[in-house]
Amino acid sequence: ADELVTAFQAILNQVLSDPTGFVSPSLAVNAFNRLYNQDDVYFSLFSPQMAIDWPGNVKKYRLCDTGETCMFGEIMDANNASAIDSNTSKIKPTAQSFWSASADGPTVELGGAGAEVPAYAARNVYTYTGTSDVPASPVDLSAASHVVTNANTAITQAMLSASSATERTNIINWMRGQDVQDDNNDGSTTDDRWKFADALHSRPITVTYGGTAANPVTKLFVGTNDGGLRMINTNTGAEEWIVYLPEFLDDMKTLMDNNSGTHFIGADGAPSVWVVDNDNDGIIEPGNGDKVYLYIGMRRGGRSIYAFDVTTTSVR
Repeated sequence: ADELVTAFQAILNQVLSDPTGFVSPSLAVNAFNRLYNQDDVYFSLFSPQMAIDWPGNVKKYRLCDTGETCMFGEIMDANNASAIDSNTSKIKPTAQSFWSASADGPTVELGGAGAEVPAYAARNVYTYTGTSDVPASPVDLSAASHVVTNANTAITQAMLSASSATERTNIINWMRGQDVQDDNNDGSTTDDRWKFADALHSRPITVTYGGTAANPVTKLFVGTNDGGLRMINTNTGAEEWIVYLPEFLDDMKTLMDNNSGTHFIGADGAPSVWVVDNDNDGIIEPGNGDKVYLYIGMRRGGRSIYAFDVTTTSVR
């Protein structure tokens, strides 16, 4: 029996010492020629933890094209080196993803979109504070009543399950990305925490809004298990906004405290888009009646389905 316990402990220790996992990669469709994909490829990574909140990331690589010395379809990093170890099928420690300044390999809390999230004071963080689950007309989530800030009185203590005004402030600051619990153990609670949660099953999706075939303007959307839907600039990796879905607002305190326990599941579904490009030119032109609608379900996180109008890369 002791040997069996030791064997299982060794298995669990190996899982935690090699913590990177990722869901199926996503490719960007070439909006200017539907017969082809672009060569960009995105991996959504996560790191299992003993606590309920898991860190995550999205990293960008590219596919080897014809005429190159690499093998066609091989996943390449920002230095034109092979990014995947053929023996382990994992990202090489020496690989440098496209939004990273140096080698970031498979480490979840290094490089990628997670490192490009703006500082907490500068982030665009939204939610929905309306009383109707199905609004009669589209709601501009960038309006003052839906912005996640301490000054927004529409976000109440009750919404956040906060026991005091001070705790409400702490939760809101945590949602914005402030390290109010000193998660990084640096002695400061006013710096930034790692602000990208895991996307365990939410496969990222990309939308091309314009530009040219050689230089498209593309955004990436992904749901994360902190209950957020994010839009990321695929050129820079920067998060342009995050929407915390309203059904998870009362879970924010639990996520902030991040005690040991079962992993929290939030926006676990993969987003889908319906693109209306009336003249089929690969450019989203609202003046021509073009539309981009995004839909996301909760999968293991709940039963809701949310619909967003992201035609102009803002969110409604």
